[in-house]
Amino acid sequence: MDFEERIKKWSVINRYGYVGTKNGEVQLSRISDGYPFSIKKTLIEQIMKDEGI
Repeated sequence: MDFEERIKKWSVINRYGYVGTKNGEVQLSRISDGYPFSIKKTLIEQIMKDEGI
């Protein structure tokens, strides 16, 4: 499973909308209110690894 597939799966599980990846950052938004934010790709990869995704 590549990164795109894993981040989409992770975002659905955690109730985030996946917007895309830009400049080494993953763009997400909260499903509840649409608030946009970004997180470093390396950090989200570690989080997904810790959660078994």
